[in-house]
Amino acid sequence: RDPQLVPAYIAQALGVTDVPGRPLTATLISRLSGQRLLLLLDNFEQVVEAAGVPLQLCAACPGLQVLITSRVPLRVRGEQVYPVPPLALPVPGVTVGAEALGRIAAVALFVQRAQARRPDFTLTDANSAVVGELCARLDGLPLAIELAAARVSVLSPAALLTRMGEALGVLTEGPRDLPARQRTIRDVIAWSYGLIAQEKQALFRRLAVFAGGFTLAAAGEVCFSTAGQDGDGAMTSAAVLEDMGALVEASLVQAVEMPSSEVWFRQLNTIRAFALEQLEASGEAAAVRQRHADYYLALAEAASTALAGPEQVTWLTRLEAEHDNLRAALGWAREQGDVTLGLRLTGALWPFWQRHNHFNEGRHWLDHFLRLEGAREAPAAVRVAALTGAAWLAHDQDDFELADALFEQGLTLYQALGQTAQLSGVLAHRAIVARRQGLYEEAAALAEKSLAIARDAADEAAIGYALFRLGLITRERGDLDGARQDFEECLSRYRALGDRVGEAFALLGLSDLARDQGDPETVQTLCTGTLALCRELEHHMGTGFSLNNLALAAAMRGDLGQAETLAAEALELFREHGIPGGVVELLVTSGRLACDRAEYDRARAMLGEALVEGWPAGPHWMVLTAVEETARVAAATGDGGTAVYLLGAADAWRERMGVPRPAYRRASVAATWAAARRALGADAFARAQREAGSLMPEDAVALALRCLGPGPGRGGITQR
Repeated sequence: RDPQLVPAYIAQALGVTDVPGRPLTATLISRLSGQRLLLLLDNFEQVVEAAGVPLQLCAACPGLQVLITSRVPLRVRGEQVYPVPPLALPVPGVTVGAEALGRIAAVALFVQRAQARRPDFTLTDANSAVVGELCARLDGLPLAIELAAARVSVLSPAALLTRMGEALGVLTEGPRDLPARQRTIRDVIAWSYGLIAQEKQALFRRLAVFAGGFTLAAAGEVCFSTAGQDGDGAMTSAAVLEDMGALVEASLVQAVEMPSSEVWFRQLNTIRAFALEQLEASGEAAAVRQRHADYYLALAEAASTALAGPEQVTWLTRLEAEHDNLRAALGWAREQGDVTLGLRLTGALWPFWQRHNHFNEGRHWLDHFLRLEGAREAPAAVRVAALTGAAWLAHDQDDFELADALFEQGLTLYQALGQTAQLSGVLAHRAIVARRQGLYEEAAALAEKSLAIARDAADEAAIGYALFRLGLITRERGDLDGARQDFEECLSRYRALGDRVGEAFALLGLSDLARDQGDPETVQTLCTGTLALCRELEHHMGTGFSLNNLALAAAMRGDLGQAETLAAEALELFREHGIPGGVVELLVTSGRLACDRAEYDRARAMLGEALVEGWPAGPHWMVLTAVEETARVAAATGDGGTAVYLLGAADAWRERMGVPRPAYRRASVAATWAAARRALGADAFARAQREAGSLMPEDAVALALRCLGPGPGRGGITQR
């Protein structure tokens, strides 16, 4: 531990005797000169002040190579640093078998050390996922993995994983022949912690408030200290950079350069657990966590405004990177029962949750803070932002009854605050609910009113949103020219705002028009662009609808294999991210494509699922399409009577809603009518057609489900 004794220890290892009256270093040089030798100096971090000794020896002895292990670099001329990374880990989200997993370095070490304690331990398909997760939670650190594996004599891998929250207490009892500092993971970290200066120890423990990682700027704002402060108590950038550099050199913090060229810092999980212990013991935890929450509140509120502008992608990317820290800030607000902080955070974050499809998580946080005692006493502007977010996220998951109730509460607050522009959003929501229920006149009136209010308030984002909703309704009512005007103005306004998500949806609206008109080339051109844009934005809803339109364009061109691949990808995406309306639409698309390939059992399964999920909540126009496709299955399998009843009911349904059949579907429906007529004969066909017009939508859906039902119970009109 004494830097002054480094030459003496080297001399002892080499068997060199000290010569009285002569510097020991000179004696070492005399002995080593002309030799080819590798000198290994282990754990040099404790005597790093003696870095000049090996440098002096190398300079005087050309045949000498020195290999030094140290937790910090020496910072001398001629030094070549080789950082030793953690062991390779399984790729998150990728499932592999036990044999392949066992070849990954971290897992292989765990198995090897576990078998040293319990010879019958093996990696199997039953425990491999748990072992892989365990190694990941231990950050691939060899000592941590060895200490965890030593516990398999008393704990299964699953039990170890559940206790990883107590990692510092579990990872103990290393081999007795190791140095004392390496017998527990706490001792290893404490050893490094003890080597750094006191002010750097303060920064180290305060960094534990960050979850997932942090930027240099965030560290400076949150981890203020008495040393290196500027006027408002935050550390100056120079002081933060110097201290952070020392922690990185001590392997207590990792630095990773991001694609944006910004450096991202993080503490490994086991190191952070130790830092949290130190932070709690220091008595600073509450103050630092509050400062952390305040910093991320400011970030969230800045983002909520920027997400409608030209820096949208940058902010979405940043919020996704900071999501763990935002969760930590929300958790602190929850722990403290700080209703206003929680409502401000959730009210600012909901546009991010919506655009990146974190629907369930966003609804969880919003619901929690809105239900807290004291939420109604929060400032009206704070509460209404959270209510609006909760309403839109419920709307996006087709929970319309709750969305209506939340919008109604928000409506009262907006009126009290005089924020008339916000009323446009409430009316847009109600227009969509009416549209899904097939109430197109009501939907159009609400959308027109929404647009008028937005124009009066000169709110560009609200105007764009109202135009998009009005365009959807106008298109489905058959006014394609009017819809095109709505979508094109919507596109222009979103582009002026720099709102790329809005731009993508306006382009999707135009692609819907091209699809309705049977123009697959235009659909392909538009949706190839929207697909790339939505994937870049990580907007799963837009990605799914782009894939759906590309699938239908491929079907129009006759490429059914490509169409099915695209539709399957979109369906999986919608299911994974909980987008019910998208699931219904893709089930209908998949059923239709199966019909095109004469795979009628598969078509029945898809269409039946679409009807069950889509009725009566909607969307009605998509349920109607499922009924028409069921008629096609019935006609193709010899049940002409059911086909006529279903198509006749569908025509009557369309007439009531004022929704004409899109051009690209007309040929298919005409072919179904013709097949049914051939099967029934002219008289029976005419009679069935007259009777079908009296069927109500619920009757048509019930008949379609009976026709699609499994096994012997399946039957339509002809069979009955």
